[in-house]
This record gives sequence, structure tokens and C-alpha cells, in this order.
Amino acid sequence: QQVDAGNYTKRLYVVAMQSMLANADLAGMCPLAGRAVIVAKDDPTWKMARPICASLSAEQANATAFLRQNRRKKTMVGIDYLLTEKAVGAGTDGRRSVKVEWTKAKGFNAWRFGLANATGVEPPKEYYRQSGRHVAGWRAQLPMLPINSRAEASYEAAALGVLSNGAMSDLFAQANNDDEVSEGVGNHANLLASTFAATNAAARVGAMQLLWNDAKGGRQSHAMLVMTARAAAAVAPSSDLAGDSDNLIRSMMTGGFDNSAARWIDIVDEGSLGWGLLAVGAPGMEGEISYGQLDSFYDEDSSDRYLKSKMLLAGLAGLGRVGSDAQAEFAGELELDLGKQSKWTNAIAGAASRGENGTVMLLAAAGLQGSSWSKVPPHFLYHIVRALKETGRDAEARMIAAEAVSFS
Repeated sequence: QQVDAGNYTKRLYVVAMQSMLANADLAGMCPLAGRAVIVAKDDPTWKMARPICASLSAEQANATAFLRQNRRKKTMVGIDYLLTEKAVGAGTDGRRSVKVEWTKAKGFNAWRFGLANATGVEPPKEYYRQSGRHVAGWRAQLPMLPINSRAEASYEAAALGVLSNGAMSDLFAQANNDDEVSEGVGNHANLLASTFAATNAAARVGAMQLLWNDAKGGRQSHAMLVMTARAAAAVAPSSDLAGDSDNLIRSMMTGGFDNSAARWIDIVDEGSLGWGLLAVGAPGMEGEISYGQLDSFYDEDSSDRYLKSKMLLAGLAGLGRVGSDAQAEFAGELELDLGKQSKWTNAIAGAASRGENGTVMLLAAAGLQGSSWSKVPPHFLYHIVRALKETGRDAEARMIAAEAVSFS
């Protein structure tokens, strides 16, 4: 948005269109559409944007002419063309009635998402299931969608990091007052309210347990921890709740409540998951983690190929919280080489040494690509955490390390 329309490159036009469609913002296309059809002439979406923008400007004659031209050239056909015609009809004096039949549509794309939701014909759920995970992030944030649809998408969106604890809490608070939500969403909304309003800590944690246990799959499990983060942070540390400390700390870390999580340091058992999360995630940890402590964590580690232990060591090494002897000994036991080098590791280390904060962030994002933490090599985590800490982003370094240990 800070780039003048006249200075857009072809790639910027592509990204701009995706952004407008993700937000179902048809009017947002219009300042760009005139030049976009010249610069991004191979992109059919900008050609189809012209009749929509003409209609929104009450230029129905131009809108009709553009539509006819695109129909003749078959710029878009089938449901994509029908959605364009429906969007044109939504403009000033549009006077078009278009029936969109999803049964004839094959596949799903951003054009269908944006135009359908902008014109009040939300696609059936099966089409969302044909799309990528990113669409859940779009859907969860669209204010024109029914609250139930947004809530159903929020689990995936929270697991992706699109929705924060605050956003998710607000969403389910709305769902709690809506009679048209599904039974599952309504139940989760009621339980979330109980995590704050129950009469004592045990009852509040009990409501959290019900949410955590009701999760269907790893992504929804992640989302439930995000949902309860603020409520978990409000629970006072108690030995009576020691059995729930792992999940309480996991939940707090997903919301960035690291100071609240750190209060549990005297409650957790050494070597437990909660202890490991505090070892990498808590601020101001004094002293160095010993080999014995790492070995205790290793003994309790049931993850595939001891991935949690590897991520814990990578995070601690990147943060400088483990001594060189303990690091070397534990790495040998895990058969882990944190010193592996590649063009990427050299690039992020070089950017950190030069204090290039933005470059480090971009390279960190590149290194974290993958469907799960099992796809991220532990030595990548080490370099990311080390580079972030070196460029003054200690909090981000700790939270990334904590997430790696929690969800690996």
C-alpha cells in the first residue's frame, strides 16, 4: 500500500490481487486495475476486475462492454465468469440477477473465494477442503461471514499463527452469544468461558482439559492450546496442579505469556516437557543447563527419533544457555551436528554478524518452511535462534525455540 500504483511491478500486481481476494475487497482492486491489465496482461483476474470496477463506479455501460469482451475472448468461463457477472450486478444500478451453482464447479481458487464471499454466496464446505491451509486464515478473518464459518476455520488459522489468542478468544466470545453456531463450536465457546469464569483454579483447568482432550488431530490440538493461553496465564502456580503443568506451560507459550509461564519453574519436574519449555522459553534464565538435566529430558522423550531432545539442544545452544562440554556430549548422544553449514546457514550467520535485522527475519522464515517441525532440521533452528538473539530479537528466538520443542 505504500507503493504508488504507477510504480507497481508485475509481481506486485499478482500479490495485490491475491491480497484483495483474500479479504474479499473488490473495491480495493479498482485503483490498480487500469494499469494492471497492461503490466500484468497475462493475468485474467485483472481483466475481469475491469467490469467489476466499472460497475462499482456506476459506469454500467462500460461494465457491460468489458464483460462482453471477456466473454467473447473466454478470459474466464463457467463459475468464474458467473461470479464476475454477479459482482458486476452488485455495483451501483447493476440490475443483474445471477444464480451461482457450485455443483458445476471443479476445484477452488482465490477468485472464487474472494468474489463469492464478497457477494454473499459463501462456497460449500467441501470447496474449502479442496483449498490450501492458507484459505482458513483468510476465512477466519472475513467479517462478512457467519460466525460459525469463521469459528470452524479458526482452528487451522490459529495453528498457522494467523489468529492470536486474543483474536480467537474474541471470536468464540461472539460464538457463545450466537444461537446459530454448530454444536461443536458452541461447546468450545462455553468451555472457553468456563476457563475464565469457573469458581476455582481446579475447575478452570478442568475446562481447559476438556478443550485440549476434544481436539481432533495435531492442528486442532495446537489451536486449543492457543485458545486457552490467556486463561492458563491467569492460573496461579500450585503443586496441586503439577500434573497439568506441561500443558499449561505449552498453552502459555503459544500466546507469548513467557513471564507467567516462568512462575511454574519450582513446580515442574526436571526433565519434563514443561521444564524443557521453560529452559528455552523463559526470560532471564540464569546459569547453564547441565548434561544431567538434558539427559533427564532425554529419558522422558517419547518423540520420533528424539526430535524434542534435538530441538531442545538446538534452542539452548542458539540462546547460549548450555555449556560447550554439555552441548558436545549431548549432541554426541543424539548423533546431532549443529555445525552443519550450507549457503543458507552462511547467509543467516553473515546477516546476523552485520546486524541486518530484516534480512535475518526473512532468512529465518525461509528456513522454517515445511508442513511440521519434523521438516525443519534441528541445526536450522540453532542458526535461526542464534541469529535472532544476536540481532536483538531475544523474545522471538525464545518463542520459536519453545514452539519447536512443544510441537516436534
